[in-house]
Amino acid sequence: VDPKIVERDKLAEFCEFASKVLEMPASKIMEICSDDRSRFSWIKRHLNTEQTRQLTPYVNTVRGLSFQEEWRRFYPLSKALSPVLGVVGTDQYGLAGLEMKFDRQLRSHPGQIWSLRDARRRRVSLRPVKQVAAKRGNDLILTIDRCIQTFLYREMEAAFTKYKPASASGMMMDVRTGEILALASLPAHDPGQ
Repeated sequence: VDPKIVERDKLAEFCEFASKVLEMPASKIMEICSDDRSRFSWIKRHLNTEQTRQLTPYVNTVRGLSFQEEWRRFYPLSKALSPVLGVVGTDQYGLAGLEMKFDRQLRSHPGQIWSLRDARRRRVSLRPVKQVAAKRGNDLILTIDRCIQTFLYREMEAAFTKYKPASASGMMMDVRTGEILALASLPAHDPGQ
C-alpha cells in the first residue's frame, strides 16, 4: 500500500473485507494503510492464490493498493540437501550454506531507468534520461549426484531415528577426482518453509 495516496473514503470497507481474507485485525490493516511516513508498506506478504483472487477487485479499483510480486526459491531435494545449499532470508540474501558463501556471485542486479517527472510524478518524456541493464547472477554447478545424495540422506535418517544422536553428518566422494557426490547432515530443515 502507498499510504500517501490511498483513497481514504474506501479504506474502511477495504480493511473490513481484507481482515477476513488475510486473517488479521481490521484495525492493524487500517494502521498500516494510514501510516503515511513512507510511500510503501506491506499489509501482508506471501499471499496464496485464493487471497489474491479475493483482494484483486479492491486492488484494481482503490488507488494506492497494489500487489507486489515476490520470487520464491525452489530447493531440489529440500531437506536432503538443505545443509549444503543453505537458505536465503526474505530479503533474498544468503543466510547459510552455499547460498551465503557464494551470495555475491549468485546475486543478480536489477536494471534501472531514470526519467524526468513533473511535480505530480508523471513522466515528462517517454525517453529515459539514463538506463542501466539488469545483470543476471552467476550459476553454481555442483558435483552432487541426486541418487547418491538421496541414498545417503535416507540411510542417515534411518540411523538417526534408530540411535537418536544429537547430530550426524556424512559425505561420499569420488576418490579419483575429489568430487563431492553427496553431503548430508542431520537434523535438517526444509528450506522452502
